[in-house]
Amino acid sequence: MKFKATCGFLAVFATLAAYLFLVDEPRQQARQHQLERRGLVLPELEPGAVTAVTLHSAKGTVRVERGEGDVWNVTAPVPDRGNTNRVRSLLADIGTLRAERAVAGADANLEPYGLVDPELLVALEGPALSLAVGGVTPAGDARYLRAGNGPVLVVKSQQVTSLLLDPDALRRRKPLLVGAWPVRGVEVIRGQESRSYDQIGGVWRRGGEALETAEGAALQALVTVLETTAADQVIDAPDAAAYGLEPMAIKLAVALDGGSRQEIALGQLGSQRYARAGDGTGPVYALPIAFGETLEALLSAPETTAPGR
Repeated sequence: MKFKATCGFLAVFATLAAYLFLVDEPRQQARQHQLERRGLVLPELEPGAVTAVTLHSAKGTVRVERGEGDVWNVTAPVPDRGNTNRVRSLLADIGTLRAERAVAGADANLEPYGLVDPELLVALEGPALSLAVGGVTPAGDARYLRAGNGPVLVVKSQQVTSLLLDPDALRRRKPLLVGAWPVRGVEVIRGQESRSYDQIGGVWRRGGEALETAEGAALQALVTVLETTAADQVIDAPDAAAYGLEPMAIKLAVALDGGSRQEIALGQLGSQRYARAGDGTGPVYALPIAFGETLEALLSAPETTAPGR
């Protein structure tokens, strides 16, 4: 009898344990998941299911799409490599946006909240979801948001800061051509003409003579751009002639502090400048407009020096 009672007790215990593990535990997890998602602006968002993201603001419009190997690529305004880590971070930030409260219904006048022409529009695909970021609240510590056609919500400003990024942040930015070494010499070659500059004793010189203000300032500006600028776009396996690089318009021969020398071919189509480094077999870089402006300022600066310095 005792053996049968023990077996019966063990059977009941096993049944209870199975119920707790197979039925009650999933219920508790689901309930906890619901509690955690309560108050989220986009509770239905699963970042891993998103296949495309489009950001539209006064800074421009950029669209990225998920590719093979979970790698993100820019598809608009021009095809480019995407900054996969930045896209993942953006989706995580959107997924954790939590509303403080609702201040107006879905049919409210959106103008007082800066949502007629919002500062940022986010469109997600994969599920199709959208988010609009409007104006700042009177207290100055929060923003008005609207998910889809829903009510007007208030979200703390610090939650929104990472969303209001420059569209270029979603591109895989690559340092421009000269690497990490400081520039110590520059030769600008255009056709049969050339200008050669060297930095000696912290002063830029041409032919051993210190540069006067206009030319020296223009050269320093170009060097700063060379050392710090990132390409707007990386174009793999390009047709060089299609980017004004054959025949080459301008060449820069750059001497670096580490003793190496880098040659950069520059081309131009309309107002857009392009660059290709080395032996002409690598990618083409679409350069920021500021680079072209800086180069033109140097090329148009009078060739003047200050003897004796």
